[in-house]
Amino acid sequence: MKATYASWVIGRSLARAGRTPQLKGHIQEILFKDQRNLRDLLNGCSTRLTRNPRAPTVDLVTQDAFGRVVKRFQIKDVVSRSGIDKLVRQSAQGKYRSARLVGSPETTRLFNAAAGKARISKRMISSGVSSNRTASLARRAGVGGASLTGAMMQAAKRGGAFGAVLGGGVALCKGGLDLMRGKATAREVAASVARSGLQGGVGGATSTAAAVAVGSTAAALASVVGLTGTTAVACTVAIPLAVAVGVGYVASTACGKIWDSMFA
Repeated sequence: MKATYASWVIGRSLARAGRTPQLKGHIQEILFKDQRNLRDLLNGCSTRLTRNPRAPTVDLVTQDAFGRVVKRFQIKDVVSRSGIDKLVRQSAQGKYRSARLVGSPETTRLFNAAAGKARISKRMISSGVSSNRTASLARRAGVGGASLTGAMMQAAKRGGAFGAVLGGGVALCKGGLDLMRGKATAREVAASVARSGLQGGVGGATSTAAAVAVGSTAAALASVVGLTGTTAVACTVAIPLAVAVGVGYVASTACGKIWDSMFA
């Protein structure tokens, strides 16, 4: 699901800005917007992107339940010295006086330190979304170097580790109950935990890697074709999710059969 959501974010950022070298900044905007809307789910407020993807002073606005604008945000995701210096200079000139500056943790730390030295009052708040993450998603979209294989490998590692822990943990709980009830021996429980952990690891690794690969391809295709609305959601979310589930199931089942043929 995490890989599928990332593909959806990539698709929306490509639809908004195209394959711009600054795509990571647009990804940061979308991630922050989603965070805000999730946080405001019950209070009637909603945050939306401004119409102009290259708006100079306001990237996002938050409206209350009556449609009144209550907050304005300018999102930044830069870590270079020149980028930070430019941002401090623009802030000193009053460019962002009507908006709250929001940046990645790295950008926030660098900007606030530089702003303090420059003795300006403007401060930035952190989005909580690392520049490393937005750069990784941008690379998966084909911006900043081709690294889809690397992204798939990293996703496979995370998915495999999670799947192994989940599969083995469930088997351990069930096996523990069977052991106490006399329905299984310690050796049988250990074998079941090992089998389930291996199946979960293989299934998690293959399904997550598949979601990354298919999701990135689907996002790029949706951007090129110009898909919007439910069609774009189906392309960038539903299709990768369906493929991931299918691939994970097949790989996990095959792994179980191999285990049984070797140890049964």
